[in-house]
Amino acid sequence: MKKNKFVLYIVFLNALLYNTSFCQSFYKNANKEYFYGDLSKAIILFTKSIEIGQETSKSFMYRGAAKSFLNMFSDAKNDLDSSLKLDSSNAKIYYYLGKLSLFKREYYNAIENYNIAILLDTNYAAAYDERAVAKSLISDFKGAINDENKAIIIDSNEQIYYTDRGFAKLKLRQYKAAIIDFNTSLKIEPNQKAYANRGLAYSLLGLHLKAIDDYTNSLTITPKDSEVYYYRGISYKSVGMFKEACSDLTKSKILGYKRAEAVLNELNCN
Repeated sequence: MKKNKFVLYIVFLNALLYNTSFCQSFYKNANKEYFYGDLSKAIILFTKSIEIGQETSKSFMYRGAAKSFLNMFSDAKNDLDSSLKLDSSNAKIYYYLGKLSLFKREYYNAIENYNIAILLDTNYAAAYDERAVAKSLISDFKGAINDENKAIIIDSNEQIYYTDRGFAKLKLRQYKAAIIDFNTSLKIEPNQKAYANRGLAYSLLGLHLKAIDDYTNSLTITPKDSEVYYYRGISYKSVGMFKEACSDLTKSKILGYKRAEAVLNELNCN
């Protein structure tokens, strides 16, 4: 009889350990899906994590962030607010609230949230970068450059910081300085945005052949970018390659870029 009780105890203990380990895996697996996999799966797993009380504040935060990326803005806000109630000292929550505001084009609200994130963590490079993006979107390009400078001092190995700083310099017509930033970004990691923006900087300097090369590299990464087809078409036009210009401008128009039509008419493209 004692032996049977001992066996039942071992079975119960193993089941308990298995269930605890299984439950703890919800948050871990959700995190993996959020950063490297499927956001919809991440939401399901974070929901399970919340239901069992596993890393509840973080689960609400990342579930809200995932919903933001999927344009589920109202649900995202509810989740992020729930996370904030559980842990108001977490700078990342304000970062994701800022990101949500960016998606909703509420740029001043985004900046306010990034301000709090940076106040809580003065070495939060990504928050400086995102605040710079928000500032660029309200045409505060000097402020954006200042924020990117801070982000780069904290972490000089992120290509996006140089790309975003280069964009702000481009808008201020600092074309050569912008190209230097895009060069650095592309050395760290080839990326569509830096190629496209460096191409625009080259074209504004009259270096259209270099611009065409960069636009081509950009389209290799993102083949259906209507704006890049438009600008490559403009550069082709500038060097007298009218057949290629018409081809690119036609693709741009088909993809929905409205400015292409006027240039097509100007060139009498059939």
